[in-house]
Amino acid sequence: MTSDIVLALDVGGTDTKMAVFGEHPEEPPLLTWTAPTRASEGPDIAFATLVENARVLLRRASELGRVVGGGLAVPGIIDEGAELLINAENLGWRDRRLGAELSDALGVPFNFGHDVRTGGLAEWKLGAGRGESDLVFVPIGTGIASALVLNDRLIDAHGFAGEVGHGGFVEGPDCPCGGRGCPERTASAAAIARRYTERTGRPAPGAVDVLRAMHEGNADAAAVWHEAVEALGQILTAVVRVTGVPLAIIGGGLAQAGADLFDPLGAAIDRRLTVHRRPRLVPAQLGKSAGVRGAGLLGWRAAREA
Repeated sequence: MTSDIVLALDVGGTDTKMAVFGEHPEEPPLLTWTAPTRASEGPDIAFATLVENARVLLRRASELGRVVGGGLAVPGIIDEGAELLINAENLGWRDRRLGAELSDALGVPFNFGHDVRTGGLAEWKLGAGRGESDLVFVPIGTGIASALVLNDRLIDAHGFAGEVGHGGFVEGPDCPCGGRGCPERTASAAAIARRYTERTGRPAPGAVDVLRAMHEGNADAAAVWHEAVEALGQILTAVVRVTGVPLAIIGGGLAQAGADLFDPLGAAIDRRLTVHRRPRLVPAQLGKSAGVRGAGLLGWRAAREA
């Protein structure tokens, strides 16, 4: 008897992660593969590359079982309800119905979603949020965004939910979004490294290098880390005040800092909350595979809805 399987693609600015999942999404993928996205070569090349990658994955997957659906995670502003990609700035894509386009190209029903919400879906269903009905997932990497689950529903607000890394502040460093003092310019992993370099004139390849310098007694590193944690505290406090979520899942490489992040972050939230309950802070469990695992779940949704 041939098993049903689904395709999963997680498109990033540099690489596209791909996988094939069986009927039990919590189990390891049957196949994994990574290929260049080629976003720097323009939107047409990037899309043609996505289609070719998907076709190669389909051919490989067809040797393992019957492909019944596919899922795609994409960065940008995505209106999942309307099945519309509004804008993916890094890829140059605008007003695209990617699910329908991939379905037409491959002959397999496809579903697609925002990369952070798709990763949040995976953490909710398969990772640190299993069994919860209300949570926020905040991966911290080059940027900062979030996925919000309320009453067992992943919120997208026509593509604009969860953009917590931008807006809401009037003082601080300029941001490419047009704002000033956006948390993404202070609290993202990329910002921590950049701000330390700007402050000291000494290059820091990544946030982990700033953390290492802080442990060695470097006062500049400690100041940069403190500013980042305070900005994250502001973000999570705002989310809790509005939604009351009892669980905050922190993802991205910064979550590997452990107590160096979670202890001061909890204290920063405590200083800002009064009548609200402090959310439980936990590290994400799925790491860099969250996006492609979430895409697998979208693939099974596409198969069910076909």
